[in-house]
Amino acid sequence: MHSDIVRRLSSLIFSTFRCECEFVSATKVSERYKGRELWHGEVATFRLQGGDDMGECFGWESDSLFGDVEPVIVPRTKTIDTPAAAVRAYILGLCVTSEGVCVGTEADAA
Repeated sequence: MHSDIVRRLSSLIFSTFRCECEFVSATKVSERYKGRELWHGEVATFRLQGGDDMGECFGWESDSLFGDVEPVIVPRTKTIDTPAAAVRAYILGLCVTSEGVCVGTEADAA
């Protein structure tokens, strides 16, 4: 994953969660449905750093409906526990968003 993307995602994580983060890894993800590719790319995993064990966050850049590239960050939750699960939740619209950032799913709130 290109260092500029990691830097942009790190900046978004800081401004959203008010904590520093450490890039851990990049994972290639491909989501398919009935043989058609819905999404493919690299998803970064970040370790959130704070007073408590804040966990991890997944992030990537995605093409918007308007042709722009927009960053996406999704925190690790009970139901979003892998890079592929994060992409899947985002694609299926399962993310409960706050200012364009996935903050979990309705299942996590239950």
